[in-house]
Amino acid sequence: MATAVEISRQDMNTFLAAQGFQEINIPGTKERVYSKFVTKTVCLRVYTSIVGESSRDTGEDAIRTVLVTKVNDVVKIIGGDKRVHRVEGWRNNLQNRLDRWQEQLGPACPKCQSPTIRRRSRKGPFWGCCQYPNCNSVQPISEPTRQPPVVQSRQSQADEAWRDRMREKAAFATLERKQEAKAYFDEMRAELEANGIYDGDDEPLQKLALVGDRPPSEW
Repeated sequence: MATAVEISRQDMNTFLAAQGFQEINIPGTKERVYSKFVTKTVCLRVYTSIVGESSRDTGEDAIRTVLVTKVNDVVKIIGGDKRVHRVEGWRNNLQNRLDRWQEQLGPACPKCQSPTIRRRSRKGPFWGCCQYPNCNSVQPISEPTRQPPVVQSRQSQADEAWRDRMREKAAFATLERKQEAKAYFDEMRAELEANGIYDGDDEPLQKLALVGDRPPSEW
């Protein structure tokens, strides 16, 4: 399990100020919050979990990034990312969240060009205008269809295993038959040569070798 590390106000301020963030005061919020505009109407906020000069107690110390916009002087959250835990490497983890803020931002409203918020209904997810109810524009979100995994039944698995065994047996039988035919061919040719009646034509011998001792009706 990762060990929690102490993050001071100075550590966080140095890290975020270098990227254009400024500390802001939010009434009723004890932790230190930093913010910067990423578009003309959208701010990226970092809730640092730092109270005073150091982090809050473990369990209440996750760093959060959220996208906000103002609607009639009311701040609305329109997106957010996974929390960053106070562990070694927190700077890299937080930087990853800050770099991908655009992935949390929905498309602009086609009617009023305001930011949209991801919402869900009985019909599925959609992007809804943050100006609702003054603007009720919605845009559907197409989610990829998940294909159920193909699960073979025990019977089909057994059938496939049986077919594999039969293929192996057939391959072995074919090889064995060829070896037998070659030996039979060599034996017949040697006998013809010994009796002085071999004429050099191997085709009849090859045919006989392949059919073995079977009668001509089964050739």
